[in-house]
Amino acid sequence: MTTQDEAFPARQRVVGPQIAPTAEEALLDPRRGHLRDSAGTAAQDAGVQELISAKLRLAATIASGFFGLAVLIYVAMVAVPGEGPLHWALPGLVLYPVILAAGGFYLRRILRYDRAYHRRVRGGSKL
Repeated sequence: MTTQDEAFPARQRVVGPQIAPTAEEALLDPRRGHLRDSAGTAAQDAGVQELISAKLRLAATIASGFFGLAVLIYVAMVAVPGEGPLHWALPGLVLYPVILAAGGFYLRRILRYDRAYHRRVRGGSKL
């Protein structure tokens, strides 16, 4: 029988950033060009912002479509009289495959966005 000390590794203390921000970095907005010297160029930052926005728009579109489908299924369940397991077959047979398909679609699309971004960055074209 092992003791608890032998079964688990020793805890490690997690510390914050080692370099404290300067007063200018703390007070000024990096989206307006106030960046550390080691930060990327404005074109790269704009490209990253565009990539994040595209992924967020895609997620919002998928979520709103899923919400609309869930409302339609709810209305269909209320409109159809009946109880029991057959009554719950509609959401079970429709929602779960839609969730899986939406997740696969989202994954393929964001990977396509990432590849396009990397092509633009490696190609040296302006964003």
